[in-house]
This record gives sequence, structure tokens and C-alpha cells, in this order.
Amino acid sequence: METSVQARNLQMINIHTNRQLHLPVPHQLRPVPATFTDRTRMLREMTRRLADQPRDSARIISIGGVAGVGKTAFATRLLHDLSDEFPGGQLQVDWRGYSPKGQATMAETLGRLLRATWPGELCGDAEELAVWWRSITAERQPISLLVDKAVRADHVRALLPGVRGMWW
Repeated sequence: METSVQARNLQMINIHTNRQLHLPVPHQLRPVPATFTDRTRMLREMTRRLADQPRDSARIISIGGVAGVGKTAFATRLLHDLSDEFPGGQLQVDWRGYSPKGQATMAETLGRLLRATWPGELCGDAEELAVWWRSITAERQPISLLVDKAVRADHVRALLPGVRGMWW
């Protein structure tokens, strides 16, 4: 690391470095619960569906069902099994769906994702953060993103990566 010091006067000193801050590849998925029921057939089917989607675009799978049936555990297991396909990392966000604490805000959720993938300062409203998220993900190696407890389509749309093949 090279450092230079510029002094304008005794009250102000600017220190400049050329050090690049590199964040580790994010691995935010929780461990697969020990009580996970082995759904081998379903895991194979979802893996096949993902493999059938073009590699140069976002590959999306939606898992729906009533609360408590193991959707998050299933998705977590699937993404752990496929971790080698996502060298850019594995991210997870929780919209807090019907939590008594209330749903997460768009800016809060995007801020968490951006802090995990970008070493710079964050500023702006949710719309600006969404644009920044798309810009960052357009330049990264493929990532997986587990979006949990989203109750509205715009919650998911705002988190879609900026890659080819995205439309809605």
C-alpha cells in the first residue's frame, strides 16, 4: 500500500491511499435445518428446471405454499446444493412478510444487499438503491438470491439483478 500525505495547513491533512477494499464473496444462506425432510425428487426437479434456463440470464424459481411447510428450508437446501454455480456468492433477504414487527422497507432491504456486495458509501432513496443494485449485479459473477417472505410482486422486482434476459 502506498500512502501520500498532503498538508494544506496545520488544521487540515488529507491522506490518500491506493488500497482497494475487497469484500469477501457473500455466503449469507443459513445452514439447512437438521430437521429437513429429504425431498430428493423435488430437489432434482428444481435443479433440472434451473439447468434448463439460459445461463446468461437470471434464472428464477418461485416456491409458494402455506406458512410453515418448509419452503425456506427447501430453497436453502437447493441453493446450498448448487453453490458452485454461483461464484459471485449467495445472498438472502427476509422481507418479514406478515411479521408483527412490520415488513422491511425497500431501502432497508436494498441497503443490506448493497453492503454485502459493494465496499462504497450508500446514499439515495429506494429507487436509486435499486438502480445501483442492478448496476452492481450486472458486473458480478452469477449470484443466488433467496428472497423470503415477500408478500408483494414489487418486493421481488426491485431485487432482480441487472443481467440480460430480465423483463417484466
